Amino acid sequence: HATSAGMARTAAAIACLLVLFAAFPADAQQRDITKRWKTVRSEHFEVNYPEPLALVARRVLWVAERAHEKLEPLLGHEPRKRVQIVLNDDVDTANGTADVLPYNVVKLFVSAPDDLSVLSDFDDWLTVLVTHEHSHILHLDNIGGLPRIVNHIFGKIWAPNLLQPRWIIEGIATYYESELTASGRLRSTIFEMYMRMAVLEDNVVHFDTLNNDTDYWPRGDIWYLYGSRFIKWMVDRYGEEIIPEMAHWYGRRAIPFSLNRMSKRLTGKTFDTLYKEWIADMQVHYGDVAESVRSQGLVEGRRLTFTGETVRGLRFEDNEHLIYFARDGRSDDQIRRHHLADVNRLQRLVRAAGQSYPAVAQDGEIYLDSIDEYKVNLYNFYDLYRYEPTRVWKPERHTKGLRAP
Repeated sequence: HATSAGMARTAAAIACLLVLFAAFPADAQQRDITKRWKTVRSEHFEVNYPEPLALVARRVLWVAERAHEKLEPLLGHEPRKRVQIVLNDDVDTANGTADVLPYNVVKLFVSAPDDLSVLSDFDDWLTVLVTHEHSHILHLDNIGGLPRIVNHIFGKIWAPNLLQPRWIIEGIATYYESELTASGRLRSTIFEMYMRMAVLEDNVVHFDTLNNDTDYWPRGDIWYLYGSRFIKWMVDRYGEEIIPEMAHWYGRRAIPFSLNRMSKRLTGKTFDTLYKEWIADMQVHYGDVAESVRSQGLVEGRRLTFTGETVRGLRFEDNEHLIYFARDGRSDDQIRRHHLADVNRLQRLVRAAGQSYPAVAQDGEIYLDSIDEYKVNLYNFYDLYRYEPTRVWKPERHTKGLRAP
């Protein structure tokens, strides 16, 4: 009896610890309680949507089934229950998320990306978005061994693949978004430019940096950029099966962080070694590209700004000044004035949120689009603002909830 009681206490203690590990903070974001929510179902998905997104929901349901039909054989995994998809049209942002704890859920923003976004290379936005997020589900939901037994007893609280580095998680999904559609970020000319210049300028991210959080350019996109290309390189070298093998092997590990052990088991080499070999291959490839361009003759302009990161929406204010949107990673997003006669003279005009594009009226006033709150923090939409040059950092809001990017 004493042994049984001790075992019972041990089991109870383990259960309490698992419950603590599974605890997640509640979502405190406000919601529009006037919305009417509905659900449409198919064999593998339930799409939950607010009116009037019925047509979008049915389109997403069809796209999701087509994506599953392609992805399931490649990743070798079938979820036990329908995947929940939640549509959100509360923000003018193109994005999506996927999670597998405590159940499989995909959350999609239905707004499409703007034409200068790294996401802008798409044939059909919903197809690329759903393919990417469902790749996450089939990858991360792959659970076996002891973790599967624990989940069977206590509920779904353990998904070992969630502990993989983000370059693996996002790299796999970005690889499939490109491999299974006619677009995706592996075909993005912007991503190609980022990678090419990092290699040619000998400014490639160190592997230790890639395995951790970093503000290295291009910031949050770095795991998608490096991860997708590294994964594709491994697929080209070891075959398509390398991806499901990583998901199966790691999804059964009770002891986390054994990444190089996984790599050594599947490829015969550690990730550190493979990463160096991949970089060496890119140096040869982009070196050939650079030599080809130089052989045709370079035509270069004169550099005007030196603040780095993002500069876009260039407009002539008059014959002597340019205005543009700037995001330099050190100050607020803003509209700036550039004096052509003095390249070192920059003037901050007005703050802006989102990828703003300024325009100059005949009277000299500046109009811009910027994301702002609508209906007491329920929505974040683009609206139009007017800026008078005499009013420092205080634009006048012209619309509310117009969604006018």
